[in-house]
Amino acid sequence: INAEYMGAGVGRLSQIIMERGQGSWVWATSVQKYLDFTSGIGVTSTGHCHPTVVKAAQEQTAKIIHAQVSVGYSVATLELIKTLLPIMPTGLDSFIFANSGSEAVENAIKLARHATGKPNVIVFQGSFHGRTLGALSLTTSKTIYRNKFGPLMPGVYVTPFPYCLHCRSPCAGCKTTADCSCTHPIDDLKLLLK
Repeated sequence: INAEYMGAGVGRLSQIIMERGQGSWVWATSVQKYLDFTSGIGVTSTGHCHPTVVKAAQEQTAKIIHAQVSVGYSVATLELIKTLLPIMPTGLDSFIFANSGSEAVENAIKLARHATGKPNVIVFQGSFHGRTLGALSLTTSKTIYRNKFGPLMPGVYVTPFPYCLHCRSPCAGCKTTADCSCTHPIDDLKLLLK
């Protein structure tokens, strides 16, 4: 197995070639076993190959693999909505299902612009929102994600996350974040909102 033809647009922590996973563990093609501290970057929070998830996926793919939303409705999707509705906050009663975080972010941008009538978006410095163009325009965690992909979406404003450890002007006498009464991040945000 050779990974030399994989695109370079995704950063990788290692060159491990994973072959299978079970619970919190993954096995490489070299038969080495690794503890997956990332949970598949939050995707496999129930663990790799959880029997309930595997069974549900197998059952669904035996019925229909892709019920195109622009053609009709999927029974599974309507059942999920029925399950979610009772636990939704009052007033939130419509759903859109996306196949990736980037697609969800892109739709959130469109919905926010539609609901507010405002074109601009504020993001926190160091954030990751995805690799599609709109989501990438909000991503500030690493310059490699954005390098050579401009021009990006206009109307994106970045403000520092209100976390004293990363404050641009630490307060005198603040030894822990609990002691901090710094308002610099809030001041920066207020400046953006003027």
